[in-house]
Amino acid sequence: MIIFRRVRYAIACHMERYFEQNDVIMYENCANVKIMCVIYKRNVKNVI
Repeated sequence: MIIFRRVRYAIACHMERYFEQNDVIMYENCANVKIMCVIYKRNVKNVI
């Protein structure tokens, strides 16, 4: 559940335009979470 919580935090940070700072935190926590964040970041770019 920690992974899902961190992903939600990444979404909130991205909407606040702090995704880059959060991405560093994700990388320090777990590489798998960083991969999820990068994929979500690409999807957001495509939507925007």
